[in-house]
Amino acid sequence: MTDQMTQSYTISSLEQEQLDLEQTIPQEVKDEISLRMLRSERDNRLKQTDWVSGEDVPQALKDLWFPYRQALRDITDTYTKIEDVVWPELPA
Repeated sequence: MTDQMTQSYTISSLEQEQLDLEQTIPQEVKDEISLRMLRSERDNRLKQTDWVSGEDVPQALKDLWFPYRQALRDITDTYTKIEDVVWPELPA
């Protein structure tokens, strides 16, 4: 082996404490946190496009944005972890 392959790393005591803490959190709790983060991000993206629902917005524009907003609403039917999400693209 080369020297590069046998290189070792040191971590701080704080990093070690964080690693130890992460290992003590049950997977169900980690999954719930990730799902909540996913919902929060989804909600933020929906809020950014709430203007589309306005009464003064032309129907053609609403129709353009509807699939995007519906995909956001349905995102938790497909994904449960924010790390896995492929977010829908904004309409052109």
